[in-house]
Amino acid sequence: MNSQPFNSIPSEAPPGEFAGYMAKNFARAFLLIVALVALMAASATWFEDELMVATEHIYQAVGSAGLLAIAFLNDAIVSPLPPEAILLVIAKSTLQAQWIQLVLIMGVLSAAAGNVAYYLGRHLSDRFAPHLIQNIKDRHGKWIRRYGSWTVALAALTPLPFSISCLAAGAVQMPFGKFWWLTLLRIPRFFLFYLTIAFSDRLVAWFL
Repeated sequence: MNSQPFNSIPSEAPPGEFAGYMAKNFARAFLLIVALVALMAASATWFEDELMVATEHIYQAVGSAGLLAIAFLNDAIVSPLPPEAILLVIAKSTLQAQWIQLVLIMGVLSAAAGNVAYYLGRHLSDRFAPHLIQNIKDRHGKWIRRYGSWTVALAALTPLPFSISCLAAGAVQMPFGKFWWLTLLRIPRFFLFYLTIAFSDRLVAWFL
């Protein structure tokens, strides 16, 4: 078991390197938000009707329960589907009338999914896709050992892969007491990104 503390920056991580790591990932988050605003504003300008039809069709096909189940599975296992896709369906379908409840539930489910991923990485790595988890441990666990809780916090808030970071946290034996509460950061993240998607046209108009 790794005895290295996870509640502070490990001593071998130079402060300048840590600052660069933080800045790089927050810059990625900022660029993602800008790209979302631009994409949604363009869609609202030229393809609003088509977008509403497509998202309503998806909602009718899987239902709100199906969307939330997808959100949970997306953050419990490795998945290429970004959570913004589900937020888009909520924002651009009749589900928008219930957006506060749905985004809150989605955030809670995502946090729970992160804890499931942690459990898989920590306790079932010899039975649950051992080669995959070993690869995640080798490639991503080093960042958790190097930067501790900050890595999980950044994964919860930014485009860093959340499920992979949670799997890696479990695989490198990050103490659960220093892990679980960081997953709750998914809740404000989803609210921020939902509002960005839902009000992208107003954001663009305000900046211009």
